[in-house]
Amino acid sequence: VGLGYSLNVGMMMNTVVGLNQSTQVMKKKTLSVGDSYEVSVGGSDDGSKITLDGQSITLGSQRIELTADREILLRCGQSTIRLTPGEIEILSPNVDINC
Repeated sequence: VGLGYSLNVGMMMNTVVGLNQSTQVMKKKTLSVGDSYEVSVGGSDDGSKITLDGQSITLGSQRIELTADREILLRCGQSTIRLTPGEIEILSPNVDINC
């Protein structure tokens, strides 16, 4: 395709690729989803799964790594765990440590 390509589908579009698919965008890619978005990797219930639905993020994996240069915040209700390069801070009305 030369300078541009546009596709408008009125109701539903389904794409099936039998073996491999690759996408390369040289500058910027924007995806806007009106309701929910799900990515499944592995082809079975045991495969990696990422679900973003506006209410939660579910990561199904044996190991999850979150990396940030400055700060990682984990929040649930009134509780927060804050990780920085020099400090781990736990803020909560109640903290239980069971060893």
